[in-house]
Amino acid sequence: CRVPASWGIWQEMVGVLLTLLLALMLCLEPIIYCLDDPDAVLFARNCEAGDRLSFAYSVVSSAAMLLYFLLLSDLSVLSTRVSAYALVCVKVLPEVALFLFGLTFFVLAFACAVSSLEQNGVGFQNIPETGLQLFKMTFGMFSGRSYDMLDEYPVLLAATFVFVITAIIFLSNLLIAQLSCAYAIVCVKMLPEVALFLFALTFFVLAFACAVSTLKQDGVDFQGGIPQTGLQLFKMTFGMFPGSHYDMLDDTPVLLAAMFIFVITAVIFLLNLLIAQLSCSYQALSANMVGYARLNRGKIISETMASVP
Repeated sequence: CRVPASWGIWQEMVGVLLTLLLALMLCLEPIIYCLDDPDAVLFARNCEAGDRLSFAYSVVSSAAMLLYFLLLSDLSVLSTRVSAYALVCVKVLPEVALFLFGLTFFVLAFACAVSSLEQNGVGFQNIPETGLQLFKMTFGMFSGRSYDMLDEYPVLLAATFVFVITAIIFLSNLLIAQLSCAYAIVCVKMLPEVALFLFALTFFVLAFACAVSTLKQDGVDFQGGIPQTGLQLFKMTFGMFPGSHYDMLDDTPVLLAAMFIFVITAVIFLLNLLIAQLSCSYQALSANMVGYARLNRGKIISETMASVP
């Protein structure tokens, strides 16, 4: 059977998925279920029937909010330089996908190995729990207090050292090298890289802040609406988010999953892409400086020779 041509355009597919989510939001709208409640006021959201659906509604609305911002990225065509930056991001996405594939393989391997150890480390008792802790280590979401607890289990601590060397030191730096090579291939003259990085980071922070604010969750740091949530996401990006606060996210799985996605998008992808950009720019600038240095040396020699009688 023939596949519609529109299925090959990601904007069309995102639009269809967004339409389905909006229809699902209508079906889960707590206000509709509260209309039959004689004790509830008109357009009330808090009633027995509405409360049962409020969490599911918040999850769907959060996903819809992210899709809205994904479609909003098409506005990058209004600026040639921003559009070029967006194209670079798309071009290097396969490298990030390869990194995540390799990381998942190593996490699964070490999760199976650590789970077979005879140890009583909290959070390392089975494969799913161990895998979650290893992912948190990779993304910098494992608190320092939890690392201190590993001192009581030398074999577990040794396995953690091997994982950190393999996944974080090796794979993360390999991703930087991949992005550097990929960026060097598609690199064109653009605006200062840091400004573009901050622009893209602000866009992602705003998107995730809007999405997380619609979730029904009890995260203390994410209860103050979009401004408070955005502040916490900026702190998370710049390594200013307290490690102990990551432990509190374990009680809210959906919020923890959203933070994983944000860290992959903003910290691992955008930050490493900035490193690749700066590396490419430094190489171009260094090559130009060599030429300028030779020109300046020739000028000095010429002036010196002219002054010799």
